[in-house]
Amino acid sequence: MNISETFFALLHMKICPNATWDNRHLTEDDLKQLYSLAKAHDLSQFIASALNDIGILPEGDQSKLQNTMIRTMWRFEKMNYELERICRVLEENKIDYMPLKGAVIRQYYPEPWMRTSCDIDILVHEKDLELMSGLLVRELNYVLDREDGALRHIWMHAPNGINFEPHFNLHENSDKLDLVLDEVWANSSLKEGCGHHYVQSPEFLMFHVIVHMSGHFLHGGCGIKPFIDLYLLEQSLDYDNERLMDFCTRAGVWQFYKCVRQVIDVWFNGLPHTDITRRIENYILAGGVYGTTSNVVAIEQKKAGGKSLHLLKRIFMPYNSLKIKYPILVKHSYLTPIYEVVRWIQMLRKKKLGQYTQELDMIRNLDETKLLEICQLLDDVGL
Repeated sequence: MNISETFFALLHMKICPNATWDNRHLTEDDLKQLYSLAKAHDLSQFIASALNDIGILPEGDQSKLQNTMIRTMWRFEKMNYELERICRVLEENKIDYMPLKGAVIRQYYPEPWMRTSCDIDILVHEKDLELMSGLLVRELNYVLDREDGALRHIWMHAPNGINFEPHFNLHENSDKLDLVLDEVWANSSLKEGCGHHYVQSPEFLMFHVIVHMSGHFLHGGCGIKPFIDLYLLEQSLDYDNERLMDFCTRAGVWQFYKCVRQVIDVWFNGLPHTDITRRIENYILAGGVYGTTSNVVAIEQKKAGGKSLHLLKRIFMPYNSLKIKYPILVKHSYLTPIYEVVRWIQMLRKKKLGQYTQELDMIRNLDETKLLEICQLLDDVGL
């Protein structure tokens, strides 16, 4: 059994009450590899908890795993505290809102603290955005980090450092996806006992996970966490598969979801690997949570239509990408040439020129075999 198989066996043991694992001796090198793989996918707390349950760690490693679990629990408590404060303010001021992503999904995990998040995501109506941000600044001492005409959310942070992203839509910068994502309020209902706290229907909650997952997949990798999310949601929710299929089909991600389902069956339901699941696994494991630069470069080169066009796009960012970085361009597209220069200046100020030069070298020297493999994978999963 190699390290990845051990890794998934330990994950399965934690998320499925009836799962067992044939305990085997883990060497010091095995443990290092497990920790490294878990850290790359923000799942250290899972592996630490699983190893603790089995009780096979050497004495010296007990403190390491305990520290990992305590840090994760502490961050969860801070985030949960801030989520409750935000919801209280929104309820008291009669502002409709809808918690998203980890804030919702963690309730389906064996322990809520196991589902880590980098920030708190809540959806509100765009007309309420300014009122909501003002209330949080005045009543909870939140800091508004950035708004400048953002296309889907603004950025704030709490006094304790927890980041908060108030969304006013779920857009993924794709017309086909966004048309279906705009149906989120129509596919939600008030939470029992609340006057303004909305929850997504089971089908739309799963659909949103799939769409967000596909976006990360297209940018080099989505990590293992969304596979766990979907597995636990499928086990916990009473959902209508035909409605889910309708959302996914209209958004163009049904083929992607079917492939994801096959990987879930391999990792958590004991089915054997196929060619497509093995290739997806290799891509996911190599990419970590946010994907590798080489994966991103390969995908962007495919989108651009060749090496020369890709180099040109990285030097002169296309308008559709530039407007995401500088939302002012949505209303004032004639400023595009000026903001191309602004982007170059900011790169120099932030000392990113060396990193950018390395990326350009990677584009020029990208292995054609790797490019073909990734292009074929994207075609096979329907992206």
